[in-house]
Amino acid sequence: MPYDRTVGAYIERKQAIATDLTTREMQELSCQIRERAFWSATVNNAKVVNTMQRACADFAKGNLSMSDARLAIQKALDSVGYKPADGTKGSIRDLNTFRRQDLILRTNLEMAQGYARYAEAQEDLDIYPCYELIRIRQARQPRDWKSRWKAAGGKLYGGKMIAEVNDPIWSKISRFGNPYPPFDFNSGMGLRDVSRGEAVRCGAISEDSFAEPKDIPSINESLESEIRGASESLKAEISEKLKGLAKWEGDKLVFTDPNGTKPYSSKDIVEVLNKPLPENFYGDGKSPYHQRDALIEWTKDSDYIKNHTTSDKAYHFGRLLKRIEPMKSDEKLYRGMSWNTKYPNQKELYDGFMEQVESGYFERSTFESYSTNAAMVKRDYMKKPTKVFITVVKHSNAKYIGEVVKRYFEDNKDEQEVLFSRGGRMKILKKEVRGDTLYLTVEESQ
Repeated sequence: MPYDRTVGAYIERKQAIATDLTTREMQELSCQIRERAFWSATVNNAKVVNTMQRACADFAKGNLSMSDARLAIQKALDSVGYKPADGTKGSIRDLNTFRRQDLILRTNLEMAQGYARYAEAQEDLDIYPCYELIRIRQARQPRDWKSRWKAAGGKLYGGKMIAEVNDPIWSKISRFGNPYPPFDFNSGMGLRDVSRGEAVRCGAISEDSFAEPKDIPSINESLESEIRGASESLKAEISEKLKGLAKWEGDKLVFTDPNGTKPYSSKDIVEVLNKPLPENFYGDGKSPYHQRDALIEWTKDSDYIKNHTTSDKAYHFGRLLKRIEPMKSDEKLYRGMSWNTKYPNQKELYDGFMEQVESGYFERSTFESYSTNAAMVKRDYMKKPTKVFITVVKHSNAKYIGEVVKRYFEDNKDEQEVLFSRGGRMKILKKEVRGDTLYLTVEESQ
């Protein structure tokens, strides 16, 4: 799989940020900042936070035992002369305590495991469409989860807390706002897969209910937070560390999600992709510019992306297309096609296309190029004797990439390129032959 979903990789992708905020204050921030920003409450030393990040990643990978991970954290605390705030020594807020260090390590490991499981569950919805919330270990102070479940709008089936995998209830019961465990600190609660047969029998779903897999949003997609009272020095420290990963809008810190799924207009995405990112963000020798590199590959050799749809470059290019906001549905798009039918291979392609035209529809492939520049299409893409000119008058998922292409490949600025982020069908509304060209007026078929 192009994107590493292992728990160790998940933790390593987090950015460690030093902060003065307490855990309670952090709960006011977006849950996504908690995941991706790896803030450790009350810690304001980057060395300690970075050590915690490495320790959590190595613990998740099995490279460190719990005791060795705690030792690494303790050494970092000792090296900076850490002392707990007045009145907190020996409490959960004291980073010197085993209890606090265990909380840091276990919570991050469980969150990484929960995210990985949630991603994998999307592939098994036909077999296991639901989860049951269950206790998987005893808690020191057990919470009343059934009351919390019902207060959030959850239903009980035979006394069991069961809901579909992608039901909003999971985010609602979570202290962190995530649709996967852990749902609270040291809660002891987890999930049990519920088979289709059991889900139907208990009434959680109907027999003819089949859920669509959900696109997994990047962890940074909705990250933003107003950090009240943050000093300018703290803002500067965070900006220097995150670079192009985030920007300040007044007192609000907004994550740009440069390699993720956060939606942007065709103009705004240019700025996001062009910002520098932290050095060695993904490790030595690994470029942090996944989507930008894929775009540059497209501008240099689009055939590589088209012909290697399972490659990393195609994967990241596809993610880039999906996040660009669609064009207006009635903005006209154009595509030119031409063949020299005296050559057997080209005649075969032409005959195959015309067979589809006669049926009233034709298939549109992934990464198929269109344009908003009709004159350029006729000039550059209709040079062979047998010609077809297509006008799309209605569409729902067209993505204008002309702005980003122009930024990285000035020679293609006139192409005003448009792509669809997935394949589909075009319905033919009108056919007309003028001279040596067949003119088709089409709309995207739903």
